[in-house]
Amino acid sequence: GAEEVAFDAAAHLTAVVGDRRARVEDGIRWSRMAQIHLSRLTDVAGLRRADLSSQLGNLHHRRGDYASARRLHEQALEVVRRSLGPDHPSVAVILNNLGNVYFREGDYDAARRLHERALGIKEASLGPDHPSVAMSLNNLGLVLERQGDYASARRVHERALAIREASLGSDHPDVASSLNNLANAYLLLGDNDRALRLYERVVEIKVRSLGREHPSVARTVTNVATVHYQRGAYDEAIRWYRRALETQERALGPNHPSVAVTLNNLAEVYLTLGDLASARRLFRRALAIWEASLGPDHPNVAYAVSGLAKIALAQRRPAEAVAHAERALALREGDKALPEQIADTRFLLARALWAAGRDRARALELARKARDGFRDTGKAAEASLAEVEAWLAERDHGRKRSPTKR
Repeated sequence: GAEEVAFDAAAHLTAVVGDRRARVEDGIRWSRMAQIHLSRLTDVAGLRRADLSSQLGNLHHRRGDYASARRLHEQALEVVRRSLGPDHPSVAVILNNLGNVYFREGDYDAARRLHERALGIKEASLGPDHPSVAMSLNNLGLVLERQGDYASARRVHERALAIREASLGSDHPDVASSLNNLANAYLLLGDNDRALRLYERVVEIKVRSLGREHPSVARTVTNVATVHYQRGAYDEAIRWYRRALETQERALGPNHPSVAVTLNNLAEVYLTLGDLASARRLFRRALAIWEASLGPDHPNVAYAVSGLAKIALAQRRPAEAVAHAERALALREGDKALPEQIADTRFLLARALWAAGRDRARALELARKARDGFRDTGKAAEASLAEVEAWLAERDHGRKRSPTKR
């Protein structure tokens, strides 16, 4: 009947306008219209309501309201599992969406379990080369990166890319997503040149398909900036980061968690250039956004806090540096941070403790743990490993030269 057609149209526009076109508030308005029509329909199994809840969860995810997104996806998952069974492809879709929320919240173990379960359902029900399988592979690859398994992440992203290019063509937005994620893996493995070529191709595809002002374009622009930064092309890095920041602030608002990521990255460039005042201002703004939107214990907070510790250390304020570095290390230790990030923060705290003249035995222990962490990371951490080894050698040499007290 007419109400059913109206509901289907409003639900479709909720997804297309709010999620795919990233006009979140318009999408939420369409979801309210869909709910009005749904109230006039018979929905015994609750599947229409579950589908709308999951779509609305995606919008809250885009908004940065991860708690609401998780609640909506979990409600939808319970209904769909009960009505269709635990191995239905619709269950896999919601598991995928829920895994993405846990990923954003920093719970990578939970995200991995959900994405692996979704992948298994899709492979069994749709076949190993279905485009939906590539979506789960992409998301699983992102989790593997955060867990420090870069080689596995690269293999997963390569498989996703092969599926998408074969089924969708070389210029499809989903192909761009796989190219972007594969570039991330190469960047983490230390292959900057290959990463840059892939990122530049992604920007071209996304601009053609989504337009210059889409948040997804801005995300890739930040990746291009990161490669320029790692290659020492700092002016280029600043230019690309600022381009991304302008787009994100217009599309997402000035207080979105993604804006904080770009602010933090831009701060790192200024820190490297020695512009400590600009770096500190940007780190503090990123920190305020993350604490307000994600909470004070989210792993992202450690990025800004460690940046502030580096500035305090450079400005010869070691006590402040120790406080910031202790907080950053507490956030990063465990499974929620990359191994080299934990190593970097341990070395930062070691230097701060040494400069403050406090607990130098602990400072040396932290530096040695950092050295071991960088060794385990491999080629991508060679420069950091050389730095910590030189720092330890200098202090070991100084201890050997000190006269023995009697």
